[in-house]
Amino acid sequence: MNVNQRSSLQTPPAADGVERADWLAHCRAQVEARQAAEESARQAELELAATEPTIRKLRRSVTEKLFEAGRLSALQIRAASEICRCWEAICTGLFAKAMRLDKQPRGAPAEDWSPSLRVAYSARYAPWRDEAALVTLRHRYSLADLVFSIVVDNHGVYQVGKRLGMDERTVLRHLQFSLYRYVEQADWLDDKGRAEALALVAHRAAAPQPKQRKARPETPPDHVRGTAWKAPSYTPEQLAGARAKLIA
Repeated sequence: MNVNQRSSLQTPPAADGVERADWLAHCRAQVEARQAAEESARQAELELAATEPTIRKLRRSVTEKLFEAGRLSALQIRAASEICRCWEAICTGLFAKAMRLDKQPRGAPAEDWSPSLRVAYSARYAPWRDEAALVTLRHRYSLADLVFSIVVDNHGVYQVGKRLGMDERTVLRHLQFSLYRYVEQADWLDDKGRAEALALVAHRAAAPQPKQRKARPETPPDHVRGTAWKAPSYTPEQLAGARAKLIA
């Protein structure tokens, strides 16, 4: 990052709250783009000296890794793939409309979608997106935004949780439930698949709480070590006086 880029990130505009929010969003976008570029460069360096199995492992998507870890079912992976396919088709159509008419590629506009993609969009993707967009999480992010970040942008669960200020287990539960809703609305589940998906979501929802650290005992002063020492106790009047001094 050069000096001009650093100054643009460090100097906020002297304007109203709306422009400042836009400036902060622009800064976050720059930081995320730089991090993505660094990660891509790191992956490229690893692939140069990697074997074929290692390259396939590095190129796996986040959802594929979650599936191999037993955190997503095969039907949830199918839902994630269809969400990604519909999203890419929509973005391709928007890009084609923004181009000059004489330079539009064939097959890009929505009217040239395949029949299967039309059915997937209207019958499954659109109802799921409308429902997930109404579920607000944190920082004006919806449940649909969370799923898009993982499924489309291929961001990790920890990375999304850090951005939203959530524990990664909470992010994973949101992803599991939303993909299960997609599968359920698509009517892909039989009785066995429905039981397995609900058991998976319930198992992740009942994740153990983080262990609490034990309170460390107070260290006695040097002149009383080796003797029976007790932690000091204070009367309510002493505590009130100390609090008043801190406030003053």
